[in-house]
Amino acid sequence: MKKLILLTLAMAGLGLAQGQSLQLFRADGATITNNTVVVLAEEPGHTEILSYFDVKNNSGANLNVLCKKTEFNLITGSTNSFCWTQCYPPFTYVSPTPITINAGQADTISFVGEYYSNGNTGTSRISYTFFDQANANDSIRVIVDYAYNVTALPEPGSLASMGLSSAYPNPASAQTSFNYDLPTFRSARLSIMNLLGSELRRIPIENRKGRLNIDLRDLTEGVYFYTLYLDGQASATHKLVIKR
Repeated sequence: MKKLILLTLAMAGLGLAQGQSLQLFRADGATITNNTVVVLAEEPGHTEILSYFDVKNNSGANLNVLCKKTEFNLITGSTNSFCWTQCYPPFTYVSPTPITINAGQADTISFVGEYYSNGNTGTSRISYTFFDQANANDSIRVIVDYAYNVTALPEPGSLASMGLSSAYPNPASAQTSFNYDLPTFRSARLSIMNLLGSELRRIPIENRKGRLNIDLRDLTEGVYFYTLYLDGQASATHKLVIKR
Protein backbone atom coordinates (compact mmCIF):
# COMPACT_ATOMS: atom_id res chain seq x y z
CA MET A 1 0.00 0.00 0.00
CA LYS A 2 1.30 3.41 -0.92
CA LYS A 3 2.62 5.40 2.00
CA LEU A 4 2.96 9.18 1.88
CA ILE A 5 4.28 11.22 4.78
CA LEU A 6 4.22 15.01 4.67
CA LEU A 7 5.83 17.17 7.30
CA THR A 8 5.83 20.94 7.12
CA LEU A 9 8.59 22.64 9.11
CA ALA A 10 8.81 26.42 9.22
CA MET A 11 12.42 27.56 9.45
CA ALA A 12 12.90 30.19 12.13
CA GLY A 13 13.68 33.70 11.09
CA LEU A 14 12.66 33.33 7.44
CA GLY A 15 9.20 34.89 7.42
CA LEU A 16 7.62 36.87 4.63
CA ALA A 17 8.39 40.53 4.42
CA GLN A 18 5.56 42.94 4.96
CA GLY A 19 3.54 43.56 1.81
CA GLN A 20 4.58 40.38 0.01
CA SER A 21 2.11 39.71 -2.81
CA LEU A 22 2.33 35.92 -3.12
CA GLN A 23 1.24 33.25 -0.68
CA LEU A 24 1.52 29.46 -0.81
CA PHE A 25 -0.85 26.75 0.41
CA ARG A 26 -0.61 22.98 0.60
CA ALA A 27 -3.18 20.92 -1.25
CA ASP A 28 -5.05 20.49 2.06
CA GLY A 29 -5.34 24.28 2.46
CA ALA A 30 -2.64 24.74 5.10
CA THR A 31 -0.61 27.95 4.74
CA ILE A 32 3.07 27.66 3.83
CA THR A 33 5.25 30.55 4.98
CA ASN A 34 8.32 31.70 3.08
CA ASN A 35 11.17 29.16 3.08
CA THR A 36 9.16 26.48 4.82
CA VAL A 37 10.69 23.02 4.45
CA VAL A 38 8.23 20.31 3.40
CA VAL A 39 9.33 16.69 3.75
CA LEU A 40 7.76 14.12 1.44
CA ALA A 41 8.59 10.45 1.93
CA GLU A 42 7.72 7.38 -0.10
CA GLU A 43 8.20 3.69 0.52
CA PRO A 44 10.02 1.31 -1.88
CA GLY A 45 8.06 0.05 -4.87
CA HIS A 46 6.75 3.44 -5.98
CA THR A 47 8.59 5.30 -8.69
CA GLU A 48 7.67 8.92 -8.03
CA ILE A 49 7.01 11.51 -5.32
CA LEU A 50 4.85 14.48 -6.27
CA SER A 51 4.42 17.84 -4.54
CA TYR A 52 1.43 20.14 -5.01
CA PHE A 53 1.16 23.78 -3.95
CA ASP A 54 -1.46 26.47 -4.54
CA VAL A 55 -0.20 29.99 -5.31
CA LYS A 56 -2.32 32.97 -4.29
CA ASN A 57 -1.99 36.60 -5.38
CA ASN A 58 -2.78 38.76 -2.35
CA SER A 59 -2.12 42.05 -4.13
CA GLY A 60 -4.64 44.39 -5.71
CA ALA A 61 -3.28 43.91 -9.23
CA ASN A 62 -3.00 40.97 -11.60
CA LEU A 63 0.46 39.37 -11.54
CA ASN A 64 2.36 37.35 -14.13
CA VAL A 65 4.01 34.70 -12.00
CA LEU A 66 7.03 32.59 -12.94
CA CYS A 67 8.38 29.51 -11.16
CA LYS A 68 12.06 28.75 -10.56
CA LYS A 69 13.50 25.39 -9.51
CA THR A 70 16.74 25.20 -7.51
CA GLU A 71 18.51 21.90 -6.79
CA PHE A 72 20.39 22.04 -3.48
CA ASN A 73 21.23 18.38 -3.17
CA LEU A 74 20.34 15.49 -5.46
CA ILE A 75 20.75 11.78 -4.84
CA THR A 76 22.84 10.27 -7.64
CA GLY A 77 20.63 8.62 -10.22
CA SER A 78 17.47 10.53 -9.31
CA THR A 79 15.67 12.88 -11.69
CA ASN A 80 13.19 15.70 -11.17
CA SER A 81 11.07 18.18 -13.08
CA PHE A 82 8.17 20.55 -12.50
CA CYS A 83 4.99 21.80 -14.14
CA TRP A 84 3.94 25.46 -14.36
CA THR A 85 1.67 26.29 -17.32
CA GLN A 86 3.09 23.07 -18.77
CA CYS A 87 5.44 20.30 -17.68
CA TYR A 88 9.10 20.91 -18.39
CA PRO A 89 12.09 18.59 -18.80
CA PRO A 90 14.61 18.19 -15.95
CA PHE A 91 17.03 20.73 -17.42
CA THR A 92 14.46 23.57 -17.24
CA TYR A 93 14.99 25.65 -14.11
CA VAL A 94 12.81 28.71 -14.78
CA SER A 95 9.43 28.45 -16.48
CA PRO A 96 9.66 30.25 -19.84
CA THR A 97 6.03 31.35 -19.63
CA PRO A 98 4.30 33.02 -16.66
CA ILE A 99 0.85 32.29 -15.34
CA THR A 100 -1.39 35.31 -14.83
CA ILE A 101 -2.98 35.16 -11.37
CA ASN A 102 -5.71 37.73 -10.91
CA ALA A 103 -5.80 40.00 -7.88
CA GLY A 104 -7.04 38.14 -4.80
CA GLN A 105 -7.20 34.83 -6.67
CA ALA A 106 -5.26 31.56 -6.35
CA ASP A 107 -3.94 29.13 -8.91
CA THR A 108 -4.79 25.68 -7.57
CA ILE A 109 -4.03 23.44 -10.54
CA SER A 110 -0.84 24.48 -12.34
CA PHE A 111 2.07 23.55 -10.08
CA VAL A 112 3.40 20.02 -9.65
CA GLY A 113 6.88 19.10 -8.46
CA GLU A 114 7.94 15.70 -9.79
CA TYR A 115 10.69 13.59 -8.23
CA TYR A 116 11.83 10.18 -9.45
CA SER A 117 14.19 8.27 -7.17
CA ASN A 118 14.77 5.57 -9.80
CA GLY A 119 15.33 3.19 -6.90
CA ASN A 120 18.12 5.26 -5.29
CA THR A 121 17.83 5.60 -1.52
CA GLY A 122 18.25 8.98 0.14
CA THR A 123 16.91 12.51 0.34
CA SER A 124 17.08 15.17 -2.36
CA ARG A 125 16.42 18.82 -1.55
CA ILE A 126 14.79 21.04 -4.18
CA SER A 127 13.23 24.48 -3.79
CA TYR A 128 10.55 26.17 -5.86
CA THR A 129 10.38 29.96 -5.97
CA PHE A 130 7.31 31.75 -7.32
CA PHE A 131 7.89 35.37 -8.30
CA ASP A 132 6.34 38.32 -10.09
CA GLN A 133 7.79 38.62 -13.60
CA ALA A 134 7.90 42.41 -13.25
CA ASN A 135 9.57 42.32 -9.81
CA ALA A 136 11.68 39.26 -9.01
CA ASN A 137 12.07 40.39 -5.39
CA ASP A 138 8.33 39.91 -4.89
CA SER A 139 8.60 36.17 -4.34
CA ILE A 140 7.92 33.24 -2.07
CA ARG A 141 9.85 29.98 -1.81
CA VAL A 142 9.12 26.49 -0.56
CA ILE A 143 11.86 23.91 0.04
CA VAL A 144 10.99 20.25 -0.50
CA ASP A 145 12.95 17.29 0.86
CA TYR A 146 12.08 14.25 -1.26
CA ALA A 147 12.96 11.19 0.83
CA TYR A 148 12.98 7.71 -0.68
CA ASN A 149 13.43 4.52 1.37
CA VAL A 150 15.02 6.26 4.37
CA THR A 151 14.89 4.83 7.88
CA ALA A 152 14.35 8.25 9.47
CA LEU A 153 12.74 11.32 7.98
CA PRO A 154 15.13 14.25 7.56
CA GLU A 155 14.63 17.36 9.61
CA PRO A 156 16.18 20.74 8.90
CA GLY A 157 18.51 21.26 11.85
CA SER A 158 19.32 24.57 13.40
CA LEU A 159 22.65 26.15 12.62
CA ALA A 160 23.53 26.08 16.28
CA SER A 161 22.97 22.34 16.51
CA MET A 162 25.28 21.86 13.53
CA GLY A 163 28.03 23.86 15.26
CA LEU A 164 27.75 27.09 13.22
CA SER A 165 26.94 30.32 15.00
CA SER A 166 24.49 32.87 13.65
CA ALA A 167 25.92 35.55 11.38
CA TYR A 168 27.28 38.56 13.24
CA PRO A 169 26.61 41.34 12.58
CA ASN A 170 23.24 40.77 10.94
CA PRO A 171 22.16 43.12 9.40
CA ALA A 172 25.67 43.56 8.03
CA SER A 173 27.32 46.24 5.95
CA ALA A 174 30.77 45.29 4.67
CA GLN A 175 31.48 42.01 6.48
CA THR A 176 29.87 39.31 8.59
CA SER A 177 31.40 36.47 10.58
CA PHE A 178 30.60 32.97 11.83
CA ASN A 179 32.22 30.83 14.48
CA TYR A 180 32.04 27.11 13.78
CA ASP A 181 32.80 23.83 15.50
CA LEU A 182 31.52 21.13 13.17
CA PRO A 183 31.23 17.36 13.42
CA THR A 184 33.57 15.20 11.34
CA PHE A 185 33.03 15.77 7.63
CA ARG A 186 34.60 15.02 4.27
CA SER A 187 33.61 18.38 2.77
CA ALA A 188 31.91 21.49 4.11
CA ARG A 189 30.94 24.83 2.66
CA LEU A 190 28.78 27.87 3.25
CA SER A 191 26.69 29.18 0.35
CA ILE A 192 25.12 32.64 0.10
CA MET A 193 22.04 32.87 -2.12
CA ASN A 194 19.70 35.61 -3.26
CA LEU A 195 15.90 35.53 -2.91
CA LEU A 196 15.53 33.41 -6.04
CA GLY A 197 17.89 30.74 -4.73
CA SER A 198 20.81 31.60 -7.05
CA GLU A 199 24.14 30.88 -5.40
CA LEU A 200 26.22 34.09 -5.27
CA ARG A 201 29.06 32.96 -3.06
CA ARG A 202 30.48 29.53 -2.20
CA ILE A 203 32.92 29.52 0.72
CA PRO A 204 34.78 26.26 1.43
CA ILE A 205 35.35 25.33 5.07
CA GLU A 206 38.69 23.57 5.42
CA ASN A 207 39.05 23.12 9.19
CA ARG A 208 36.65 21.53 11.63
CA LYS A 209 36.80 24.48 14.02
CA GLY A 210 37.48 28.18 13.51
CA ARG A 211 36.10 31.54 12.45
CA LEU A 212 34.79 32.44 9.01
CA ASN A 213 34.93 36.09 7.91
CA ILE A 214 32.98 36.97 4.75
CA ASP A 215 33.46 40.15 2.72
CA LEU A 216 30.06 41.46 1.57
CA ARG A 217 31.13 44.65 -0.19
CA ASP A 218 30.38 43.29 -3.67
CA LEU A 219 26.77 42.46 -2.75
CA THR A 220 24.00 45.03 -2.94
CA GLU A 221 21.65 45.92 -0.11
CA GLY A 222 18.89 43.39 0.42
CA VAL A 223 17.89 40.05 1.87
CA TYR A 224 19.97 36.93 1.27
CA PHE A 225 20.11 33.40 2.66
CA TYR A 226 23.08 31.37 3.82
CA THR A 227 23.16 27.59 3.89
CA LEU A 228 25.61 25.23 5.57
CA TYR A 229 26.45 22.10 3.57
CA LEU A 230 28.13 19.09 5.15
CA ASP A 231 29.21 16.34 2.75
CA GLY A 232 26.92 17.81 0.11
CA GLN A 233 23.84 17.80 2.38
CA ALA A 234 22.10 21.09 3.17
CA SER A 235 22.06 21.23 6.97
CA ALA A 236 20.34 24.55 7.63
CA THR A 237 19.37 27.84 6.01
CA HIS A 238 19.03 31.24 7.65
CA LYS A 239 18.49 34.84 6.58
CA LEU A 240 21.24 37.43 6.09
CA VAL A 241 20.40 41.11 5.65
CA ILE A 242 22.83 43.57 4.04
CA LYS A 243 22.10 47.19 4.90
CA ARG A 244 24.22 50.26 4.25
